[in-house]
Amino acid sequence: MAKAIPKIFPRTLHKFCRWHIMNKHKDPLKKLYKLFPDLKDQLSAILSHPLMPFEFEDAWKALIEKYNLHDINVMINLWAERKLWISAYWKEVFCARMTSTQRSESMNFVLKRGFVTERDNLHIFAKQVNNCVQARHEAENAEANASMGTRKTVTRYGFEAQVMDKYTRAVYSVFRERQYHSTAFRIKTSQDNPKNYLVHHYNQSKEFAWSRHKFRVLADEVEGRYECECKLWEHTGLFCHHVIAVFEHLRLDEIPSRYILKRYTKDAVTNPDFNRRDYRTTTDDGTSIEYRRTILYSEAVKIINKGCSSEAKFQIALSAFRDANSRLDTEETEMEHNEDTEMENNEQSSNQDDTTQETGEQNDIPQTENNDPYADIQPPLVAKTKGSKTTDAARKNGKCKPPAPARPEPELDEYGRPKGTRLCGTCNKIDGHNSRTCKARQLAKKLLETHEKVYGPTASSGNIKVRIRNLLA
Repeated sequence: MAKAIPKIFPRTLHKFCRWHIMNKHKDPLKKLYKLFPDLKDQLSAILSHPLMPFEFEDAWKALIEKYNLHDINVMINLWAERKLWISAYWKEVFCARMTSTQRSESMNFVLKRGFVTERDNLHIFAKQVNNCVQARHEAENAEANASMGTRKTVTRYGFEAQVMDKYTRAVYSVFRERQYHSTAFRIKTSQDNPKNYLVHHYNQSKEFAWSRHKFRVLADEVEGRYECECKLWEHTGLFCHHVIAVFEHLRLDEIPSRYILKRYTKDAVTNPDFNRRDYRTTTDDGTSIEYRRTILYSEAVKIINKGCSSEAKFQIALSAFRDANSRLDTEETEMEHNEDTEMENNEQSSNQDDTTQETGEQNDIPQTENNDPYADIQPPLVAKTKGSKTTDAARKNGKCKPPAPARPEPELDEYGRPKGTRLCGTCNKIDGHNSRTCKARQLAKKLLETHEKVYGPTASSGNIKVRIRNLLA
């Protein structure tokens, strides 16, 4: 896929899904989380919060230094692939808030959490899927009914009333939440250019010292340009906290229309080519009954509005409707006649084929004494049971010893020669060292010292050593 996409789709950016990357390394990460309980929250904050590449790199280095994870394979692999799945490296690319396969995965999560389990039979699974779809439809209808009511803005700013009127209810909720958090930012005007503003957080985080709290925002009211160096609007199509803080600072009345994307507005599904609830497609291009009805209805309303303005226009519109109705009746009659003729021809041809087939089958049947065409067919041979019955019974009862693990092949040097013959008892490799000089043992010692440094000496040091051994296995 990585080689084919640049050739077939040269303008497409291929990146990895964050959920699949974390799911790929979930087993070694679980072992790390058991060893360092605070690591999971800090790693999640580092993957989600940084808005700039150097922010992420500083945070990652601080995390590696704190827990001494320089030689852990899972952390090395995550760092090597960082530019393919960390969104901070491609903020200028528009993704519409879809940086993972979250649409399908979220639906799978809803289905597994509230409706089906892995023990359900097939008929129960089908029934529960229908219940899930019905529940989603009810939730959508409830949201549609709620959106018909009037909502009040939190502030009196003109731009908030504009986005409330344009955006859908869900998107406006995201905007209002960001507007609430934007009140924690302070603004300073640049001395070099009065159109540039330095937006900084008034209460900088002490826990995440790597987090950047100052961003430059360009706000030109004459040209209608509003840009932030965090590139969140370019990446998702929605404004960040910094730009919203500048809007409030300028007391902006209206946001330029080019910054309000149609995909987030209430008119995003105007005249759809295909309605997902209308599967009765009747044409080769895939257009549906719902699409045709919408187009015809809008055109008919235009004619009605124009025809009501005067008597002359009324007569023109009425004659046009009557003429169109008579032409449609004629076309429908011709289509029914053609369908009847085609059905009769198909019946005649099928009768001829059946007669020919019966005649051919009678001629092809081999004649035997008993007139039985399958008289010479013999039953299949019966195969004997393979394997030893004694060994199979012992294996079922748990009395059979498991087979010994195979001895690993020795590691080779740069000249293709084996590095040694002795097996290391710590890493189970033949690499020219023993358990005393093994690098895994030295790394385990460093991790134990790091754990005691972060959490202090504990009475259950034996359990910690077992977790470290499982991590390095």
